[in-house]
Amino acid sequence: MFLNNNVFFLRLGQVVSGAVVSLLTFSSTLAGK
Repeated sequence: MFLNNNVFFLRLGQVVSGAVVSLLTFSSTLAGK
């Protein structure tokens, strides 16, 4: 159970960090224009 939760939070962290990076890139591109 603990291992499954660990993997779940690891995946969640990867997804969240990926979304934040893409959002920052998108906003910086808009600011560049």
